[in-house]
Amino acid sequence: MAVYVDDLWSCLKIHRWRSSSACHMFADTREELCDMALAIGLAQRYIQEKVGRPPHFDLFPSKRKLAVKAGAVELSCSEMGHWLQKQKASMGMPCSMGCQSHVSHPCEKCGQQWAV
Repeated sequence: MAVYVDDLWSCLKIHRWRSSSACHMFADTREELCDMALAIGLAQRYIQEKVGRPPHFDLFPSKRKLAVKAGAVELSCSEMGHWLQKQKASMGMPCSMGCQSHVSHPCEKCGQQWAV
């Protein structure tokens, strides 16, 4: 069981965001995710729980650094895509690319192929 952070990505700097880059923090279980959030001083109210996607937090670079220091595993964009598809398959969720097989797709950010 583990907690993961993906690569930092550019985002629009809008009034509610203090940074121009961010990443996602996921975990094998919701409990691990919430425990890590607590460990890095992230309020539970910021958890993202959308239908069709495992729960996660959006992190600014400073919180990402704290998460890694606390033991989060750094995953590349492609590795995170692979992990997400595996999680979705185990939860009976449809593939984010619209298929039912969860087999292989290019990463939307970097173009690398990944497979479950």
